[in-house]
Amino acid sequence: IPVGGSVVFSSDKKLIKAINENYPGRASVNTVLDLFICLCSLGKKGFGDRIKKRKQCFELMRSELKLFATQNNEKVICNSRNRISMAFTLSSLGEKAEDFGAYLYHRSVFGARVVTSNSSLKTICGMQLRNFNGHTNESYIGFPYVTIASAIGITIPEVDEFLTRFKKSFIEFRDLHQIKN
Repeated sequence: IPVGGSVVFSSDKKLIKAINENYPGRASVNTVLDLFICLCSLGKKGFGDRIKKRKQCFELMRSELKLFATQNNEKVICNSRNRISMAFTLSSLGEKAEDFGAYLYHRSVFGARVVTSNSSLKTICGMQLRNFNGHTNESYIGFPYVTIASAIGITIPEVDEFLTRFKKSFIEFRDLHQIKN
């Protein structure tokens, strides 16, 4: 399924107008059309099968990451309303957590995103956002984490490969920076 496009819907015409005025204009119907074609080609059964496999992969990823987190004084945080992604805390990495995302990327661990939660404010179009890129304005987070997702189309071998690379990278990064477990 293609990425890079979006569909924005609201009954609030002022909101749509404000988004339209601030969006740089790179939107294209191509990604929405590609998604529509993918969904039609899968059909109801094919889409349902993909959802079932995604759920299995999510559970595998969650259980393996929870075990690894426990062994490394970290936690896995799941939200009952979000059955696609989870957070793996990076508390033990301290200030070095910010560099962990690049470390993962250079070891071909793609899609994981490190968020270093803080209370700084970023202003965009007159709106003040706390914990920008942190998915919430709440100030209680207070620790760095990496987001990990189990999207439609993921397979168990891909989850296994991700877990192998993620665990190895975490341990190497911690050892490289001489961070005690």
